[in-house]
Amino acid sequence: MGGYGSGLYGDGKGKTPVERCLSIDIRQLQKQNVLDLKGKILTWNWTKNGENVASIGMIPKENHLLLTYLANKERITTPIYYEESETGYGERKWFTCPFCSKKCALLYLKGKYFACRKCHGLNYKSSQLSGDMDYYHDQLMKLCKILKVEYDPMDPFPPWKPKGMHQKTYEKHAARYRELAEKRDRLFITGAKAILDRPPKII
Repeated sequence: MGGYGSGLYGDGKGKTPVERCLSIDIRQLQKQNVLDLKGKILTWNWTKNGENVASIGMIPKENHLLLTYLANKERITTPIYYEESETGYGERKWFTCPFCSKKCALLYLKGKYFACRKCHGLNYKSSQLSGDMDYYHDQLMKLCKILKVEYDPMDPFPPWKPKGMHQKTYEKHAARYRELAEKRDRLFITGAKAILDRPPKII
Protein backbone atom coordinates (compact mmCIF):
# COMPACT_ATOMS: atom_id res chain seq x y z
CA MET A 1 0.00 0.00 0.00
CA GLY A 2 2.82 2.38 0.90
CA GLY A 3 2.57 5.42 3.17
CA TYR A 4 -0.07 7.13 5.26
CA GLY A 5 -3.51 7.07 3.77
CA SER A 6 -2.95 4.28 1.30
CA GLY A 7 -6.25 2.61 0.59
CA LEU A 8 -8.47 5.46 1.82
CA TYR A 9 -11.77 5.49 0.02
CA GLY A 10 -15.08 7.36 -0.38
CA ASP A 11 -15.93 9.16 -3.61
CA GLY A 12 -17.71 12.16 -2.11
CA LYS A 13 -20.73 11.78 -4.44
CA GLY A 14 -24.33 10.92 -3.60
CA LYS A 15 -25.69 9.00 -0.64
CA THR A 16 -23.12 6.71 0.90
CA PRO A 17 -23.66 4.17 3.70
CA VAL A 18 -21.43 4.58 6.76
CA GLU A 19 -20.29 0.99 6.33
CA ARG A 20 -18.49 2.01 3.13
CA CYS A 21 -16.50 4.81 4.79
CA LEU A 22 -13.43 4.73 6.97
CA SER A 23 -14.01 6.24 10.39
CA ILE A 24 -12.11 7.32 13.47
CA ASP A 25 -13.71 6.70 16.85
CA ILE A 26 -12.51 8.84 19.74
CA ARG A 27 -13.67 6.20 22.23
CA GLN A 28 -11.38 3.67 20.61
CA LEU A 29 -8.48 6.15 20.61
CA GLN A 30 -9.03 6.87 24.30
CA LYS A 31 -9.26 3.19 25.14
CA GLN A 32 -5.85 2.63 23.56
CA ASN A 33 -4.42 5.81 25.17
CA VAL A 34 -3.59 7.29 21.77
CA LEU A 35 -4.59 10.83 22.80
CA ASP A 36 -2.16 10.75 25.74
CA LEU A 37 0.87 10.32 23.44
CA LYS A 38 1.16 14.05 22.74
CA GLY A 39 3.65 15.00 20.06
CA LYS A 40 4.23 11.39 18.98
CA ILE A 41 3.99 10.51 15.28
CA LEU A 42 1.67 7.51 15.11
CA THR A 43 0.16 5.31 12.43
CA TRP A 44 -3.42 4.09 12.67
CA ASN A 45 -4.39 1.11 10.54
CA TRP A 46 -7.77 -0.13 9.37
CA THR A 47 -8.05 -3.87 8.84
CA LYS A 48 -10.44 -6.28 7.17
CA ASN A 49 -10.22 -10.01 7.77
CA GLY A 50 -6.90 -9.47 9.52
CA GLU A 51 -5.30 -7.53 6.65
CA ASN A 52 -4.53 -3.80 6.47
CA VAL A 53 -6.73 -1.96 3.99
CA ALA A 54 -5.72 1.62 4.84
CA SER A 55 -3.56 3.69 7.17
CA ILE A 56 -3.37 7.25 8.44
CA GLY A 57 -0.82 9.36 10.29
CA MET A 58 -1.81 10.85 13.66
CA ILE A 59 -0.06 13.32 15.95
CA PRO A 60 -1.95 13.91 19.24
CA LYS A 61 -1.81 17.52 20.47
CA GLU A 62 -3.14 19.25 23.58
CA ASN A 63 -6.59 19.99 22.16
CA HIS A 64 -6.59 18.37 18.74
CA LEU A 65 -5.46 15.43 16.67
CA LEU A 66 -3.36 16.26 13.62
CA LEU A 67 -4.16 13.90 10.74
CA THR A 68 -2.11 13.32 7.61
CA TYR A 69 -3.27 11.00 4.83
CA LEU A 70 -3.82 10.53 1.12
CA ALA A 71 -7.33 10.95 -0.24
CA ASN A 72 -8.10 10.87 -3.94
CA LYS A 73 -4.34 10.91 -4.54
CA GLU A 74 -3.93 14.19 -2.64
CA ARG A 75 -1.95 14.68 0.56
CA ILE A 76 -4.22 16.06 3.30
CA THR A 77 -3.00 17.44 6.63
CA THR A 78 -5.78 18.65 8.90
CA PRO A 79 -6.45 19.15 12.64
CA ILE A 80 -9.42 17.49 14.31
CA TYR A 81 -10.28 19.29 17.55
CA TYR A 82 -11.89 17.70 20.58
CA GLU A 83 -13.44 18.80 23.85
CA GLU A 84 -14.40 17.24 27.16
CA SER A 85 -17.73 16.93 28.95
CA GLU A 86 -18.82 15.56 32.31
CA THR A 87 -20.82 12.33 32.26
CA GLY A 88 -22.10 9.94 34.89
CA TYR A 89 -18.96 7.89 34.23
CA GLY A 90 -16.47 10.78 34.54
CA GLU A 91 -14.93 13.01 31.86
CA ARG A 92 -15.29 12.03 28.23
CA LYS A 93 -13.68 13.45 25.12
CA TRP A 94 -15.64 14.18 21.96
CA PHE A 95 -14.55 15.14 18.48
CA THR A 96 -15.72 18.50 17.19
CA CYS A 97 -16.97 18.09 13.64
CA PRO A 98 -14.86 20.36 11.39
CA PHE A 99 -17.96 21.38 9.43
CA CYS A 100 -20.80 21.88 11.95
CA SER A 101 -18.78 22.06 15.22
CA LYS A 102 -21.11 19.58 16.93
CA LYS A 103 -19.73 17.01 19.36
CA CYS A 104 -19.54 13.46 18.07
CA ALA A 105 -17.75 10.22 18.86
CA LEU A 106 -17.27 9.18 15.22
CA LEU A 107 -15.95 11.04 12.19
CA TYR A 108 -16.16 9.55 8.70
CA LEU A 109 -14.01 10.04 5.62
CA LYS A 110 -15.91 10.85 2.44
CA GLY A 111 -14.05 12.49 -0.39
CA LYS A 112 -11.07 14.36 1.10
CA TYR A 113 -12.10 15.16 4.67
CA PHE A 114 -13.43 13.68 7.90
CA ALA A 115 -16.76 14.94 9.22
CA CYS A 116 -19.78 13.72 11.15
CA ARG A 117 -22.36 11.48 9.52
CA LYS A 118 -24.92 14.24 9.01
CA CYS A 119 -22.49 16.71 7.43
CA HIS A 120 -21.39 14.06 4.94
CA GLY A 121 -25.01 13.05 4.27
CA LEU A 122 -24.29 9.43 5.14
CA ASN A 123 -26.90 6.83 5.89
CA TYR A 124 -26.86 3.23 7.05
CA LYS A 125 -26.72 0.29 4.64
CA SER A 126 -28.87 -1.59 7.11
CA SER A 127 -31.55 1.08 6.83
CA GLN A 128 -31.47 0.79 3.05
CA LEU A 129 -32.05 -2.94 3.42
CA SER A 130 -34.71 -3.14 6.08
CA GLY A 131 -35.84 0.14 7.60
CA ASP A 132 -34.82 3.59 8.78
CA MET A 133 -31.91 3.52 11.23
CA ASP A 134 -32.10 7.29 11.68
CA TYR A 135 -35.57 6.96 13.23
CA TYR A 136 -34.25 4.92 16.14
CA HIS A 137 -31.29 7.22 16.74
CA ASP A 138 -33.55 10.31 16.70
CA GLN A 139 -36.01 8.75 19.14
CA LEU A 140 -33.22 7.64 21.48
CA MET A 141 -31.67 11.11 21.39
CA LYS A 142 -35.04 12.66 22.32
CA LEU A 143 -35.31 10.36 25.34
CA CYS A 144 -31.80 11.28 26.43
CA LYS A 145 -32.65 14.99 26.21
CA ILE A 146 -35.64 14.39 28.47
CA LEU A 147 -33.36 12.58 30.92
CA LYS A 148 -30.65 15.28 30.57
CA VAL A 149 -27.87 12.88 29.60
CA GLU A 150 -25.54 12.66 26.58
CA TYR A 151 -26.70 10.17 23.97
CA ASP A 152 -24.11 7.48 23.28
CA PRO A 153 -25.17 4.47 21.17
CA MET A 154 -22.54 2.36 22.94
CA ASP A 155 -23.84 3.07 26.46
CA PRO A 156 -26.81 1.37 28.15
CA PHE A 157 -29.77 3.34 29.46
CA PRO A 158 -28.60 5.52 32.40
CA PRO A 159 -29.34 3.69 35.67
CA TRP A 160 -30.40 6.83 37.50
CA LYS A 161 -33.39 9.12 37.12
CA PRO A 162 -33.21 12.91 36.91
CA LYS A 163 -33.92 14.84 40.08
CA GLY A 164 -37.64 15.56 40.39
CA MET A 165 -38.79 12.89 37.93
CA HIS A 166 -41.30 10.36 39.25
CA GLN A 167 -40.11 6.77 39.36
CA LYS A 168 -42.98 5.57 37.15
CA THR A 169 -42.14 8.19 34.53
CA TYR A 170 -38.51 7.14 34.58
CA GLU A 171 -39.45 3.46 34.25
CA LYS A 172 -41.68 4.29 31.26
CA HIS A 173 -38.82 6.09 29.51
CA ALA A 174 -36.41 3.28 30.40
CA ALA A 175 -38.71 0.63 28.90
CA ARG A 176 -39.15 2.69 25.73
CA TYR A 177 -35.38 3.25 25.45
CA ARG A 178 -34.62 -0.47 25.75
CA GLU A 179 -37.29 -1.31 23.16
CA LEU A 180 -35.91 1.19 20.63
CA ALA A 181 -32.29 0.21 21.30
CA GLU A 182 -33.10 -3.47 20.77
CA LYS A 183 -34.87 -2.77 17.47
CA ARG A 184 -32.00 -0.51 16.35
CA ASP A 185 -29.43 -3.20 17.13
CA ARG A 186 -31.41 -5.90 15.33
CA LEU A 187 -31.74 -3.65 12.30
CA PHE A 188 -28.02 -2.90 12.25
CA ILE A 189 -27.09 -6.58 12.58
CA THR A 190 -29.40 -7.46 9.69
CA GLY A 191 -27.73 -4.91 7.45
CA ALA A 192 -24.22 -5.74 8.61
CA LYS A 193 -24.71 -9.43 7.85
CA ALA A 194 -25.91 -8.57 4.36
CA ILE A 195 -22.71 -6.68 3.49
CA LEU A 196 -20.19 -8.54 5.64
CA ASP A 197 -18.62 -10.38 2.73
CA ARG A 198 -18.72 -7.43 0.36
CA PRO A 199 -15.18 -6.01 -0.17
CA PRO A 200 -14.67 -2.28 0.42
CA LYS A 201 -14.11 0.08 -2.48
CA ILE A 202 -10.41 0.92 -2.61
CA ILE A 203 -9.20 3.89 -4.61
